[in-house]
Amino acid sequence: MVDPVLSFAIAVALLVGLLVMKQEVHIAVVVSTLAFGILTLGPSFPESTLRGIFSRSTLSLVTAFSSALFISYILKVNGLFDRITEFAIGIGPRFASLFIPVLIGLIPMPGGALVSAMMMREHYMERQRLDSDFATFVNYWFRHVTIPVWPIFQSIIIASVI
Repeated sequence: MVDPVLSFAIAVALLVGLLVMKQEVHIAVVVSTLAFGILTLGPSFPESTLRGIFSRSTLSLVTAFSSALFISYILKVNGLFDRITEFAIGIGPRFASLFIPVLIGLIPMPGGALVSAMMMREHYMERQRLDSDFATFVNYWFRHVTIPVWPIFQSIIIASVI
């Protein structure tokens, strides 16, 4: 086992090196994460990894994201996605670009950014002709713009309890 700070520095250097070599981002992240895990946990890495994968919190997170995807699927099949999107586009394409992420952002759920991205994919890519990076930025930004003032957002609830 290596000192965790040194392991972290090695993992970050590996990540940066892989990205500089034009490796796919997801591959670079996985490789550097595995390197960090192996360096910090040593021989217990496989056991700890399996314990983490099958832990209650991991399974809860997977369930939450799956539920968000299921909600998206139901909204798409029922045509609600299209009706909401067309309504917003009818007001104006720029309005639609911010309205849908804000609307979905009002529902505090894991994977909500994915729900609004699925709703806006066609609008951002085909109608607005935004590149995927900028479309992701716009969706993420407006999805989270209500966080400081939305009373049912998790951090507001936690802060009020403390």
